[in-house]
Amino acid sequence: MKKTLLRKALNRSIKQSFGRFLSIFMIIALGASLFSGLRNTPASMEASVSKDVKAAHFADLTYIATLGFDQDDIEAIKKIKGIKKVEPGYQFDALLQDGAGKLGVSVHAIDHYDKNVLNAPTLVKGRYAKEDNEVMIDRLLVSKNIAINKTITLSNDDGTQDYKIVGIVDDIRYISNADRGVNTLGDGTNKGFILMTNKAANTLAMPSKLLDLRKKETLYNTLSIQLKALPANIFSEDYKEQVALKNSKIHTILTTRHEELYDDLSNDIVKKLNDANKDYEKATTSYQKQQADFKNGINDAKIKLLQAKITLGSKEKEYYSQKAKINKNDLSSTKKLQELSKTMASLQQSLQNQMQDPAAMQNGTAFASITKQIAMLTQSIGATTMILSSNQALEEAKLKLDQATNDLSVQEANLALKEVEGSKQLDEASIKLKDAKKQLDEAKGKVDEVPKGTIYTLSGEDNIGLVNYQNNITAIKAIAYVFPLIFFLVAALVSLTAMYRMVESEREYNGTLRALGYSNYDVMKQYLRYALLATLPASLIGILLGNQFFVRIILYLYHYIMFNINNYVVVQGVVVSLLTILLSVGVTSAVTLIVCRRELFEMPASLMRPKAPKMGKRILLERLPFIWRRLSFNQKVTLRNILRYKARFFMSIIGIAGCTGLIITGFGIKDSVKGIVDLQYGDVYQYDAMIHFNEKRNLKESNKLIKSLEKEGVSKMTMLSSSYVHMLANRKDLDTTLNVYASSDDLYNFINFRSLSHKKLTLDDEGVIITQKASELTGLQKGDRLYLKIGDEQYEVKVSGVMKNYYGHLCFMSKTLYEKLTHKSFMTNTGYVNFVNNNKKNRHLLSERLTKDQLGSIEYLKESGQSFANRLSSLDIVIAILIIFAGLLDFIVLYNLTTINIEERKREIATIKVLGFRKREYYDYIFRENSLLSFVGAILGFLIGMAIHGFIIHQVEFEATVFIRSIHLVVFLIAFMITMLFTYFINLSMRHVLRRVDMVEFLKSIE
Repeated sequence: MKKTLLRKALNRSIKQSFGRFLSIFMIIALGASLFSGLRNTPASMEASVSKDVKAAHFADLTYIATLGFDQDDIEAIKKIKGIKKVEPGYQFDALLQDGAGKLGVSVHAIDHYDKNVLNAPTLVKGRYAKEDNEVMIDRLLVSKNIAINKTITLSNDDGTQDYKIVGIVDDIRYISNADRGVNTLGDGTNKGFILMTNKAANTLAMPSKLLDLRKKETLYNTLSIQLKALPANIFSEDYKEQVALKNSKIHTILTTRHEELYDDLSNDIVKKLNDANKDYEKATTSYQKQQADFKNGINDAKIKLLQAKITLGSKEKEYYSQKAKINKNDLSSTKKLQELSKTMASLQQSLQNQMQDPAAMQNGTAFASITKQIAMLTQSIGATTMILSSNQALEEAKLKLDQATNDLSVQEANLALKEVEGSKQLDEASIKLKDAKKQLDEAKGKVDEVPKGTIYTLSGEDNIGLVNYQNNITAIKAIAYVFPLIFFLVAALVSLTAMYRMVESEREYNGTLRALGYSNYDVMKQYLRYALLATLPASLIGILLGNQFFVRIILYLYHYIMFNINNYVVVQGVVVSLLTILLSVGVTSAVTLIVCRRELFEMPASLMRPKAPKMGKRILLERLPFIWRRLSFNQKVTLRNILRYKARFFMSIIGIAGCTGLIITGFGIKDSVKGIVDLQYGDVYQYDAMIHFNEKRNLKESNKLIKSLEKEGVSKMTMLSSSYVHMLANRKDLDTTLNVYASSDDLYNFINFRSLSHKKLTLDDEGVIITQKASELTGLQKGDRLYLKIGDEQYEVKVSGVMKNYYGHLCFMSKTLYEKLTHKSFMTNTGYVNFVNNNKKNRHLLSERLTKDQLGSIEYLKESGQSFANRLSSLDIVIAILIIFAGLLDFIVLYNLTTINIEERKREIATIKVLGFRKREYYDYIFRENSLLSFVGAILGFLIGMAIHGFIIHQVEFEATVFIRSIHLVVFLIAFMITMLFTYFINLSMRHVLRRVDMVEFLKSIE
C-alpha cells in the first residue's frame, strides 16, 4: 500500500512536471553523449587505424641506405630475435609526366605483391603489378591521362622509363588524403605514390655508379621490417618503446656493417693509392737527383767558360797594349828601314865599285870603312826589321785570340743548347710528376668521395599521415578533458535548480506525507527515484548515442574527408561508461539529496503551509533615484522580482553564461585554428614561392643566378642558406630551421618580421631572431643566450628578438654573424621568389627552367597554405559537433529555466491577470525577466568563453603550431545572438502556457 501510493505519486509527479523531467533527461543525455563520445573517440580512432595497420601488415620499421643493402645485410637482420619478416625493395622520388606538366611522386617497389606482403596495398580497381613495365598508382593521381591501361613516363636523375598502369590502390603508408608528404623533385610537393616490382625499378632506383663501386649486380635501398609480439595499438607508448628498443639493435648492426663496407671500399682505393704514391716518390727522388746533377754540370761548365773568358780577356788586354805600342813605332820604323835600305844599297854599290877597281882595292881603308858601315847598317836594318816583324807576330796572336773567342762562343752556345735541352727534359719530367701528383690528389679525393653511407630509419612516428592523425587524436583528447566537464557543470546547475524548485513547489504535499506517517527517507526516496528515472536512462541513452552515433560520425567524417581508413572500430571503454553514469546519476542525485535535506527536515505542520514570501527589500537601484525615477512601473517590477530571488537569479545567470561560454569556445576554436593559415601564408610569409636548390652557391654565383631567373617572370628574389640545426636551451632542446640571409633589406620583402606586440623587428649582426613557439618551448626571450648546434659544432649566440609566427620553428641569422661564428663561407641553397604576376604561366616557366637545368625543386606558397589548411580542417568536424551540442544545451537550459519560472509563479500570474493586465503586459511581465537574465548571462558568458577557449587552445596546439589565442569580436556577437534568439523563440513558444493559467484555480485559498 505504502509503495503503491508513492509509486503513483511519483508517476503523477512526472506527468505533472513532464517539461521539467524532460529537460533534466535531455541535459543529462546530451552531457553523457558528449562526455562518453568525446572520451571514447580517441580510443576508437586509434583502434580503427591499428586494425587497418594490422590488416595491411604495416612495416614497423623501414630502413633506407644510401649505399644500399645486399643479401648479407638482409640475412644479418633476420638473425635478430623478434624479427617477424624482412622485405627488401626500393624507394625513390620521380617525376610523372602529366600532359604538359610533371608531378612529383614517391615510388615504392618490392619483389611481388599480394595480401600478405608488408604494407600490402588495397586494390581499388584493376590488379597487382607483375611485369617489369607495370605499375599501380595512387587513387589520388587518377586523371584523364593517368588511368588503368594508360602508359605513363617516370623520370629522375638516373633515367627515364615508360610503364603501363594496371591497378589503382590505397596504401597504409599514405592514409592522409590532404598530405602525401614532400618530394625532392618538381615543385617539392608529393602528389601521390606509385608501386612497382623490384625488377621494374632497377633502372630508376639504383645508380649504376653505386653498383660499380660495390661490385654488386643487385642492391636494395630499402628494408621493410615487421616485428613480433607488438601491442595492437600503434599509438600506445608500449608499442613505441618496443619499436624503439628493437630499432636500436637493428640500427647498430646496419651502421656497423656500413662502416665496415666503407672501410673495405676505401681500403682498396687506399692500397692502390699507396702503391702509386711510392712510385711517385721514387720518380720524384730520381727527378730531383737528375735536376741536381744537371744543375751542377751546367754550373761547372759555366765556371770553366767564365774562367776561359777571363783568360781570353787578359790576353786581349795584353794584345791591345802591345798593339798600341807597335802602332806608335810602326810608322818611324818603316821610314827608317826604307832609308837604311837606300843607304845599304848605296854602300853595297860603293863596295861593288871598290871591288871592281883594283886601285880602290889596294886602298884597304876605304874598303874597310864601307864594310864597317854596311855591317852597322845591316845591324840597324835587322833591328828595324825585328820591330816590324813583332807587329806581324802580334797579328798572328790576334788571329789566335779571335779563334779562341769564336771557340768560346761555340762552347757557350753548346752549353746554352745543352741547358735548354736539359731544362726541357726536366720540365717534361716535372709535368709528368705534376700530372702524377694531380692524379694522386684526385685519387685521394676519390677516397674522400667514397660515401660513408647513411642509414635512415622510418617508423610510424615518422609517417606524415599517422603523425597528422595522432595530432588530431591529441587535440580531441584535450577537448574531451575540458568541454564535457563544463557541460556537466551546467547540467548539474540546471538539475539543482529544477529539483530545488520541484521540492519547494511540493512542500505541502510532502508535509501531508509526513503527517500521514511517512518518514523523511520515504519522501526523499521518491525524489531520488525521480532523479534516477530522469538520469539513469538518459545516461545510458547518452552513452549509446555518444558511442554509436557521436563516435561513428566523427570516425566517418574523419575517414571520409581527411584520412583513408577502411575499418571503423568503436571502442566502448568500461571506465568511461561507469564514469559517465557516475557523473550523470551521481551529480543529480547528490543535488537532490542536498535539496531534500534542506527542505524536508521541518515539522509536518510547517511543510503543509506555503513558505512565507520573502520580505520585500529595497534593491540597489532604488538607492539611485536619478536612475530609478526614470524607470517604468513594469521595469521596476521586473528588477525587483529578479533581485528578490537571488538564488534563482544566480543559477539562471550562471547556467546561461555557461552555455554561452561553450558556444563562444566552439566558434572561437574554429576561428583560432583556421585563422592561422591566412596569417602564416599571407601575413608572415610574403613570397610567392620557395626554391630548394640542388647545389650550394657563393654570393656572386647566387646574384648571377638571380639575374638569369628574372627572365622567367620573377620580379624579386633573394638567396639564403637554409639548414636544420639543433637549438639547445635549459627548458627544452628543439630541431629548428636556420635561415642565414645576406641582406636584411631584401629579406624584408619576403618575410614580415613582427614582434609579439606587432612592432617591426630589426635584423642585425649581433644575434638571431627566433619564432614565438620556439621561444615558448625553450623559455628563451630577447637578450638571452642560446646554443646552436651546426653540424658537429656548438655556437653561443644572443637572441635579438622573438617574431610572430604561427607554424614551424625558425631561426634567422645574418651572413656576417654566421661567418664570424663558424669561420665558414656563406653558401646559399634556398631562394624566396616573387613573380611579376603570380599566374600559372609564370609558375610553369620557372618550374620548367628548374627542371631543365636541374637547379632544384620549387614549393609554391599557395599550395603549402592549402595543404596546411587541409591538415587543420579535420578539427572542424569535432568543433562543429561541439557547437551543435552547446547550442542544444543553451536551448534546453533556457527552456528549463523558463518552465520553472512559470510553474512556480502561476499564482502570481493569475493575480496580475485578475488585476487587469492585458496579454502583452503579462507576457512582458514574465518574459522580460527571461530576456534580461539571458542578456546578463550572455555577457558573463563572454568571460567564461574566453577562459575555456584559452585553456583548450593551449592544450590542442601542436608542438610547432601557435593558434590564434584571442577571440574575434564576431564570435561574441554570434554567441550573443544565438542566446538571445533562443530566448526569444522560447518566450514566443511559452505564451500559450501563460494564456492557460486559470485565475480561479490558482487563486484558491490554501486553507
